[in-house]
Amino acid sequence: MPNTSALPSESTTARAPEFRWSHQATKILIEVYGTFKRKLGSFDVKNSKMMWWKISQALLDLNIKVTPNNCMNRWRVLERNYKKYVDNQRQTGRGRTFFEYKHEMEEVFLKKKNIHPELLLASDQIDTQIDMNSDNAITTAAPDVSSPSKSISSPKSLQAVTPQKKSQIIRIRQGIMEKIRSDRKTYYEEKLHIENLKLEEMKKRNQLIEERNNILKEKQCNCHQTSS
Repeated sequence: MPNTSALPSESTTARAPEFRWSHQATKILIEVYGTFKRKLGSFDVKNSKMMWWKISQALLDLNIKVTPNNCMNRWRVLERNYKKYVDNQRQTGRGRTFFEYKHEMEEVFLKKKNIHPELLLASDQIDTQIDMNSDNAITTAAPDVSSPSKSISSPKSLQAVTPQKKSQIIRIRQGIMEKIRSDRKTYYEEKLHIENLKLEEMKKRNQLIEERNNILKEKQCNCHQTSS
């Protein structure tokens, strides 16, 4: 576990120069974010500040020299533009947008309530807050439609999920929930281990105090015998 005192302060990260993200570095950021986001709130990743620090360290290990603030700002841009992309896909009569990180972001946001409500399969949900920023969505011209009735899809057809897609969603959901259960189990095991260490330390301390008291008693007895 990293030393939390070594985590950079907000004032330090705020002054950090903005990193120029390449396509590959962005894809790695999305994948690493998905890994650590699932651990947020666990013993390993206690809060958001630690999460962004760990993400930046993981990227540094891959020779992508970024700060926690660089990672957080880039993610906010991606998050906003993915939401814009999904909203645009649901609307008819407008130019469709292209989002180059669509598949990578879908892996992270597959169960996101305010983006894919039709894909929720149970009450166990993994929520992340949508933030606002800019770039990465390119608008294309709307096609010329001669028959309006053919171009407008019903809400049911827009939200239809094929059996193959549904089974894929179920498998992904099961994998995510299994990971959460595993992280939770690890957290409580580590917590129990720490409590046991504390208990052992208290036992040793009490034993030392008892031995010290016995030594003092023996000295007092020896003093009484000598004086008598």
